Amino acid sequence: MYDVKQFVPECFVDSRLIQIILNSSKGPNHAHGVGKVLNKLEMDLLKYPAIGIIDQDPGKGAKPTIWSNYQPQLLEENLINFGLGVFKHQSKNHLVIEIMPEIEKWILEACNESAVNPQEYGLPQNLHDLNMITKSINIHTNKEFTNLILKLLELNSPRLIKLKEILLRYSNYKIPLERRV
Repeated sequence: MYDVKQFVPECFVDSRLIQIILNSSKGPNHAHGVGKVLNKLEMDLLKYPAIGIIDQDPGKGAKPTIWSNYQPQLLEENLINFGLGVFKHQSKNHLVIEIMPEIEKWILEACNESAVNPQEYGLPQNLHDLNMITKSINIHTNKEFTNLILKLLELNSPRLIKLKEILLRYSNYKIPLERRV
């Protein structure tokens, strides 16, 4: 069974999203940037199964050379409709989930699909202003963000539910029944 530290998101908001989805009192194994996520998988978690979570931020540049070790996975569902891609390492028990496009836009699209207005949770509806909040190291203490994600989960947002399904399918992580976040 996975420990929450075997999940490696690349930015603060990804880390908080994964922590909320997995209902963990501890945060995942955060690594800032795609290269650092892949290096953490290759070095620190070399002997363990692990899942990296990255997103497609504009202007981020090309992915590191090590990315060529990961191959897209063909799953039974069309993940592009959920803004997700899944990539498996050629020889290790490592997986990378790519959120497309950038995570803030992905969350706003989840809100739109679930008819949730972020302003009702004290958050902006536009990408630029939401970025100002989510790029902060303090996103893990932002109750408005937490409440928004919990509401999307409660409403079975297709994007969040599909991400959760993939995380659980590949990890066999056991989500605690009692709310911890």
